[in-house]
Amino acid sequence: AVSDAQSFHRTREVSRQEGILIGGSCGTAVDAAITVASELSEEDLVVVLLPDSGRGYLSKIFNDEWMMQYGFLSDEGPTIQEIIDGRTSEIPNLVYVQPDDTVAKAIELIQQYNLSRLIVAQGNLPLSTAEIKGTIDETQLQIRSFENGFFDMECSEVMGPRMNFVGSGESIRSVLFKLEHDQSLIVVDKGRPLAVISASDILSYLQRSGEIKNG
Repeated sequence: AVSDAQSFHRTREVSRQEGILIGGSCGTAVDAAITVASELSEEDLVVVLLPDSGRGYLSKIFNDEWMMQYGFLSDEGPTIQEIIDGRTSEIPNLVYVQPDDTVAKAIELIQQYNLSRLIVAQGNLPLSTAEIKGTIDETQLQIRSFENGFFDMECSEVMGPRMNFVGSGESIRSVLFKLEHDQSLIVVDKGRPLAVISASDILSYLQRSGEIKNG
């Protein structure tokens, strides 16, 4: 099978090298064809049909910013992926509730893992970005905790907007700037939500790695 990452990079490569503006399905077809051709002889002929145009992908596959945000490109230097890989905590990278789970379950997870924000997602791991529906915020739970029947409400009734995305290949420095405006962010790797990261995660990593000197 050809992954999204392979497809997207092959799409960009063919368009750049051959001057043909192809779409994502074409990238998949070409990548699969190259794999098949590698097992054939010089006398064999491979015919590949290119089923779509790249015109509809200009803001995504051909957009470096989008590719970076969804974890398909990497910056130079230390990246967020290094922080995720270096985690020693027993907290899972992705802790979430379903939209129809109760507020009581969300509070249980928040207390169990000492979280301030919790993802609301519709689906099972591995999640897609489209399955991220919202965020449960500890502060908002406290404000609404005196409402009648609050703890039996569904998470979809009390959730706020979903956290913003950052790519796993984005530089630590750039993500720190983004965290000036966001309490926490969802890290996406090759189009899949990977983890939640906060400024304290980055600062702890920098301190452990010696980037921040004590005293």
